[in-house]
Amino acid sequence: MKHFGNENYKPENYRYIGKVNVSRKDAREIVTGKCTFLDDFTLPRMLIGRALRSPHAHARIVHIDVEKAKKVEGVAAVLTYKDVDQSWKMGWPPMKPILGQELMYVGDPVALIAAETREIADAAAELIEVEYEVLPSVLDGMEAVKDGAPQLYPDQFKNNIVTPGYPPFQKDGPFWHLVKGDVDKGFEECAYIAEDTVEFSKMAAPAAPEAPGAIVRWEGGNDFTVWCDTQSGYICKITNSSVITDCNLDIHTFNVGGSYGNKQSQVPQVMSAAVLAMKTGRPVKVFQTKQEQMCCFETRLGSQVHARIGMDKDGVVKAVKAEWFVDTGCMSNATQGQIGVGIGEAQLVMCKCPNWDLDTSLVVTNKQPAGIVRGYGGQELNSCLSLLMGRTMREGNLDPVEVFKKNYVGEGDIYTWRDGRQWQAHSVTYVKAIEEAAEQFQWKDKWKGWGVPTWTSPDGKKVHGVGVGIIRSPLLRKADRKLPFAASPLRR
Repeated sequence: MKHFGNENYKPENYRYIGKVNVSRKDAREIVTGKCTFLDDFTLPRMLIGRALRSPHAHARIVHIDVEKAKKVEGVAAVLTYKDVDQSWKMGWPPMKPILGQELMYVGDPVALIAAETREIADAAAELIEVEYEVLPSVLDGMEAVKDGAPQLYPDQFKNNIVTPGYPPFQKDGPFWHLVKGDVDKGFEECAYIAEDTVEFSKMAAPAAPEAPGAIVRWEGGNDFTVWCDTQSGYICKITNSSVITDCNLDIHTFNVGGSYGNKQSQVPQVMSAAVLAMKTGRPVKVFQTKQEQMCCFETRLGSQVHARIGMDKDGVVKAVKAEWFVDTGCMSNATQGQIGVGIGEAQLVMCKCPNWDLDTSLVVTNKQPAGIVRGYGGQELNSCLSLLMGRTMREGNLDPVEVFKKNYVGEGDIYTWRDGRQWQAHSVTYVKAIEEAAEQFQWKDKWKGWGVPTWTSPDGKKVHGVGVGIIRSPLLRKADRKLPFAASPLRR
């Protein structure tokens, strides 16, 4: 194994690095089919929870009749917004009721049913009669912030911009705006400048093989035991504990049948099961179908960025000015932490840049909730900014490999992370790794310049070319020295 950037590396100082492969503790159970997944687990007297879902992106329930559904044999409870405390709100800051009279996206739960079987619950849902008032909807982050756009939470937020900050990740206060150096002066030093609006807004659904689900048992009072197929019991706990006032959640996890970093918070599943368990006094299992997973579960964040990036004649980024609109769908959970990561990772890619003005707006729209996905915010922003980096390189016909080497985070570089604190990189350099990859690819032989093909067919009708892109992996992040705290004040 080659190790770049730390000359003091010695295999004997590490537990796993440089040693033989370590067998997975759960490997035998997985390959023999003996491991336990959430769907394998049952509790005595457990009910199945299902939801009747909204067919509209934005609507208000004018009238709802559940009496026929309640009379179906095997149905233990049918809940609507009239039956659930409206102060119990999901998201951060708390914004969306577990069941609300106003529906925020296609698939938003209109009613919750607990029954002896899934088939009974689904049959009961068909008997619920609902009259809707369809409301104007907004499905674009940059459109949502304009005056006159439909408002999702007018009593809390202006122009659909969510109050920034997430205490579990930003204990010193919100971090949403990176200001550093003198941006105007920085652009004066630039030989090449690119400016544009770039989108990463499709909000892809990872669709892990195992659909999301949770089993909740109410222990009385504010105490709940939760069995969940989250990949992170801690994140599941902190994002759900803020919903029901003063609740105590004991989270248990299983083998996770795929996640891709996506099955984390599980708030709608956990909270739906929780209120049904409180109503019935029995454990309740809420498990999404594959269709619901695609249409109702958390997707990747939507990103729209208007940015200006400048480089000097040697390819070193000197100034970045950007406004990042983050579409979190109808509800924000840990999104502010993801924004902080995005800001941080942008600095790692352009860590030699002394001048920054990177502002953000966290926006709610009438889409299904967005949230944590592998990459956790950085890839959305960097995918947009790297396009503009490429345009500045093209303007000067600069070799992108050499440009990334000059700008990437290295020993002693200082950057601001998701907590709003300044960190200093220690024993981290990627220059040798970039050079090694370029050599393996034979970059110097294949790269002929921007827009210049590596190969052209004899008749001139076909060409082949090469390019390069780079993004900071959050899984490789290490820093061991913190500098004094510095963060922007709360503005909203």
